[in-house]
Amino acid sequence: ADSADVQALSQGQPEVHMHDGPDPGWHVAVPVGAPRAFGVADVRLSTLRLLDWERLERQRAYFVAFISALLVALGVAVLTARWIGRPLSEIGRAMAGAHSGAEGSPAAPEIGPREFRILARRYNRLREALTARERENAARAALLSLQEHARGLERLAVAQQTAAGLAHEIGTPLNTVNGHLQLLRDDLIAA
Repeated sequence: ADSADVQALSQGQPEVHMHDGPDPGWHVAVPVGAPRAFGVADVRLSTLRLLDWERLERQRAYFVAFISALLVALGVAVLTARWIGRPLSEIGRAMAGAHSGAEGSPAAPEIGPREFRILARRYNRLREALTARERENAARAALLSLQEHARGLERLAVAQQTAAGLAHEIGTPLNTVNGHLQLLRDDLIAA
């Protein structure tokens, strides 16, 4: 008998204690007999097997939590790739195509969440505005080229008029000199 057995027998009430050590468990001492106790039922319950079960269940719980976390991470990755990655890659592809000029660039598809659709719509409007601006600039460049060509033709026409006037102004005295020279030659042949 130990101290818990003696105490249970002397007080007439059960004694329950948890004990540690190499074989942890419960120690229960219950007095036997009525009205006067004549003995003690001493029961020891080992919790070692319960501790082993607890350790095994904790390992299972960690494994299930790890697998659950992997599945959640995979789900988040798939949803992120679908809802965010795909719209962003399409917008990026459209923007990469704009390096050669807005007119030949592809339009960004309006897919995915609302924010990405708005972003794609704004990019498409910007692309259309840049295309219109490029066309306007090309038309202005063509107009400037035509104006420069017209100025060149005007200069050429002015140069032709100046040359014709100069030829007339030089030709008249030369014709007069030529006529006098022919008269002089005729006079010299006749004489």
